[in-house]
Amino acid sequence: MAEVQGADELYRGLSELYRGLSEGQRHPDTGAVELAFATALSGLRRDPEARVLAAAAHDACLASFGPDHQRTVEAQTLLDRIDGA
Repeated sequence: MAEVQGADELYRGLSELYRGLSEGQRHPDTGAVELAFATALSGLRRDPEARVLAAAAHDACLASFGPDHQRTVEAQTLLDRIDGA
């Protein structure tokens, strides 16, 4: 979990210019950090926190990649598991 937090801090610290993207553009890593963090939190049985991040990852991936993208499906699967579906 510490590794995910560190990656999140580094990613968020990059300037938009360095990332080469403006707000709203598709980025191949969209939702990846949030999904990894949510998975770690869920493994620690911190499901309320995990659900918030998994939902954010799912929404971002759905908007960027569509419903059939692997990361979107993975986020939905995690949400279903957290929700007991």
